[in-house]
Amino acid sequence: MVTQNEFGGYAHPDHIMTHRVAIGAFYYAGDAERFPGGEPFRPSKLYYSAFPKSLMRQMAEAMQRAGVENRFSTDGEPPPFAVSDDRVTTWLDVSPFIDKKLGAMRAHRTQIPEDSWFLKLSEVLGPKAWSMETFERVRSSVDAPVPEDDLFAGLR
Repeated sequence: MVTQNEFGGYAHPDHIMTHRVAIGAFYYAGDAERFPGGEPFRPSKLYYSAFPKSLMRQMAEAMQRAGVENRFSTDGEPPPFAVSDDRVTTWLDVSPFIDKKLGAMRAHRTQIPEDSWFLKLSEVLGPKAWSMETFERVRSSVDAPVPEDDLFAGLR
């Protein structure tokens, strides 16, 4: 199961609520007394989306070099929602899906307008801007390697 961290990724109130609901679902999904009428299911792994400090620094430096508004650092420090790289357990290369990913982001016009600095990242950094998804594995009932490059590692 994948959700936002307790800070909602970057402190977005809807993402914070998503975290709260998902955590409840993760811990109570297997409770047949609480949810009678079906087969209980307990997810084997729980991940939080993560923004590693190293990637935030790389993006900030690239944006600065390109003269684009820098939202990834203040006074040379990554934003408060960035996590230490040692907390990031899972690095997924999503290069083959960048077009779909950008299309999904563009579908959120009220939050990410076409002229947004956020979408300009791909102009500044090229495909590298959106080619990696990173996660922190916070719970697991199965053996899986660290680091991992597959959210399903240990489940097969």
